[in-house]
Amino acid sequence: MADDWEYAYFNSLSHNGAEDSDGDDRSDGEEYRAGTSPVSGESVLRVFTLRRSGAAGVQVLWAAVPGKIYGIQRRDSLADAAWQDVGSVRALTSTADWTDVDPSVFGQRYYRVFVME
Repeated sequence: MADDWEYAYFNSLSHNGAEDSDGDDRSDGEEYRAGTSPVSGESVLRVFTLRRSGAAGVQVLWAAVPGKIYGIQRRDSLADAAWQDVGSVRALTSTADWTDVDPSVFGQRYYRVFVME
């Protein structure tokens, strides 16, 4: 974590990034990488909605930090051993989205979004 970020949120340099200062199940280090606040449990990287995008597929919409690059992964079953990388998006505003245009999207499918950089 950058010292200036740590000092801005904690008024000290005593955090190592492993703590979860706001109790939202994300470490302070993960919050730093995601661009979310480590002192507000309401500030988290989360998918807002999944919605059909006409005949084109399913749109995934999430809270974002402008300039961050997010990866999108999917799998068809929770029993699948691995997630499949399906795209990446650089956020331009406080929300970002990606549309799954795979024709098999109309079955059951799971998505996750993560910060790449």
